[in-house]
Amino acid sequence: MMDLNFLRRNYLRFLRREDDDEESENESPDDEVFEADDQYYDNQKKNLQNEKIAADISYLTNSSSRNQTVYDMIRQREYQRGMSPFSSFDKRKILQNCLPNTPKTLHKFSHNIYCGKFSTDGDLFMSACQDGTITLYDSRKWEILKEIYADDIGWSIIDTDYSPDQKHVAYSTWSDSIHLYSTDPQSQTHHVLNLQADVYRFCVFSLQFAANSAEIVAGTNDRCIYIYDLNTDRRTLKFSAHDADINTVGFAEETSQLLFSGSDDNTGKVWDRRAFKKTTHQGESRIEPVAYLLGHFNGLTHVSSRKDGCYLITNSKDHSIKLWDLRKTSPAPTSSNIMNDRRIFREFNSRLTRRRNIDKLVLKTDSSVMTYKGHTVDKTLVRSYFSPRETTGQKYIYTGCYHGKIYIYDVLTGEIVACLPGHRGVVRDVSWHPYRAEIVSSSVLIRLILFHLFKDVDFFVE
Repeated sequence: MMDLNFLRRNYLRFLRREDDDEESENESPDDEVFEADDQYYDNQKKNLQNEKIAADISYLTNSSSRNQTVYDMIRQREYQRGMSPFSSFDKRKILQNCLPNTPKTLHKFSHNIYCGKFSTDGDLFMSACQDGTITLYDSRKWEILKEIYADDIGWSIIDTDYSPDQKHVAYSTWSDSIHLYSTDPQSQTHHVLNLQADVYRFCVFSLQFAANSAEIVAGTNDRCIYIYDLNTDRRTLKFSAHDADINTVGFAEETSQLLFSGSDDNTGKVWDRRAFKKTTHQGESRIEPVAYLLGHFNGLTHVSSRKDGCYLITNSKDHSIKLWDLRKTSPAPTSSNIMNDRRIFREFNSRLTRRRNIDKLVLKTDSSVMTYKGHTVDKTLVRSYFSPRETTGQKYIYTGCYHGKIYIYDVLTGEIVACLPGHRGVVRDVSWHPYRAEIVSSSVLIRLILFHLFKDVDFFVE
């Protein structure tokens, strides 16, 4: 019997069974996949207008007054409010149309940059290089506050995160430990969190703090999810979650009860810690997810939450981002679904090789509510996020790209509203300032680039 792990890792084009030719005559990938036409995507856009996310964006950006110009808003403020400050709704309405567009190189490094992220309040920016240097900047002046020379690097720093209280940063590498450092420039505090892995060559590809700063969740190359309790200083949970490397994990909402994960097995999964139940699979005890995200033809590189407990986006090596409503997820895959993977991914890889119509292929089990295409994902785990709530009402999705660009999509229409060039290498990570019209991109070709609104002009809405 053909090894299903090879199927899920997309080695399918190299595999062949003696009866493949005979079977292909009797079976068609069209049983589980179809070619989408313009009507399919028009229906997606139409249906999305009735989703909760559309109402949220309309409310946050005051879209009921969409025909009102900025001049009208200023005039109304002057004559009707006595020059009172703009409301938060008015600020979002203005700033959502003021996308960063002017590049400026912040820093050139001697090694590849794999991570770059603003803190929750936007005052700090953190970059992480392959040589093991983590640099903390004061984002108001773009001065270096602290440089951390990381331990136990292996090949590179793979992922980083701030604690929500912003007192610590965590990073992961090709080792069985997560490392914790203080953000205080005067402190050299370093704490090692041993995950007690059972494999020799081990890597944490993704990590994230819980909202209360008390736990860290990690996704690894041994196909397991780990949770480390910082209060008790020990690993409190480990369970097998996927059939291939786990590239991304995180918390879906502020209570830290819902987890999500994405893997090279082409699937995303949602886990509810309040409803963990074990089942037996091939003699092994396993925890079952509460929802499946099935619709990508290749491995997931990143999953990002809107932090409302409802919506996630997934970025994939099939060069697409998908928006998911956790209340409308895919059914659990059956044995027949798994066997059909062989035909489906063979068709996708065949078309990818010939560069024919891969953008039109859609899985019939795809339960995503919108698909965004235009960027390219290759060579590394390119990340994608929702735009900030305070300045854009989360109206956009933005991502890096293999071709050195930042793509910004409109959540509701799927249209590309901006494509920002500037790098010559892959943009692996991007971060949008939570309160300013600024985006910082991190490239594997050693540059941090700040995209701001107008050249040499500061833009704020008071």
